[in-house]
Amino acid sequence: MDRPYLNYDVLHSIMCFADRPTLSCLMQTSRELYRPAAKHILDERVSFNDGDDINALFPFLTADPVHRLPLIRRLAIRGHYGSISDHAASLANKLVLSLVPVARLTNLAIWNAEELLGAHPYLGSALASLTSVRHLNLSDSGKLCARMLSAFQSPLVSANLAFRCDVDERPISDIPNDPIPLLRHSAQSLRYLETKSSGSVLGVPSAYPGVTDLVISYTDMPDVTQYVQAFPHLRYLKVYECEEDTRDSARLMAQRRHNQAMQRELLSWPELERYEGSITSLYYLALACPIAFVVLNDRENPGLTRRCLLKFWTMLVQNTWSSRSPEPAGFWTPHSRLCSPGHP
Repeated sequence: MDRPYLNYDVLHSIMCFADRPTLSCLMQTSRELYRPAAKHILDERVSFNDGDDINALFPFLTADPVHRLPLIRRLAIRGHYGSISDHAASLANKLVLSLVPVARLTNLAIWNAEELLGAHPYLGSALASLTSVRHLNLSDSGKLCARMLSAFQSPLVSANLAFRCDVDERPISDIPNDPIPLLRHSAQSLRYLETKSSGSVLGVPSAYPGVTDLVISYTDMPDVTQYVQAFPHLRYLKVYECEEDTRDSARLMAQRRHNQAMQRELLSWPELERYEGSITSLYYLALACPIAFVVLNDRENPGLTRRCLLKFWTMLVQNTWSSRSPEPAGFWTPHSRLCSPGHP
């Protein structure tokens, strides 16, 4: 075979910027480029959306498994409704099992996860046996995903869990959707947790001492003290779309009074560095701790101007100094900063 007109060092540099079709062509031109091109192909996130994708991906990986399987660090699977055949699901199961002993996969994302796990009886247990995953993203999580999470062997650093929900994106009561017991195997390693349409925290929660960032969305207004107990060292809190129906003011006010009473009894966080969410969520949460930086998001109240936000903020601060309580709620400090999106 004739040597290329370009030096191999130049071709290696080109591969750093080439797309996958170009890299595939380069693989077929030279033995010297065969493995380096494959490395660049797998350096990006490996993903498959349907049976055709996995039918092409699996033979590519198994053609040189010793060198190619360890290159997979980020894997994304999209389980489209009704489109995963038995054969494709079987290949997906084989792929996951082949990644277990390699122990190099760190990022795993599964969309329509419940549908995907339902396509093969052992895929959930295969995913649970992975030990190297540090960042997990699941959408449409239901009973099968809950079983997988309960057995998950990887010590996660971050988890983003979106549970199955109703047409209004509210939690469904008949599925395990409390992330705190589901992630108990990562209690010591977890640092970031984001949940959507999760259920209420029940009982005395397990403690996650390393979690500093928490994002809660599309759930009922939470019992703050449950989260204080679960995440005692929290620094950043983001809450949105948790009011459900702001017209049900009696229930929301009852939850606010409950949050105030329980924080007086069990205490709150010592301090939060940042809160992000709507002004109404902040009011009903009734946080009893200083917050250094507050971002008021108008996601639930799109008509609020900055002037309105400041007006509501003033009312909120005044209402926390309740004459019925000997101590202020405490989230306001002289050094707190207030901003709204687009207005730093």
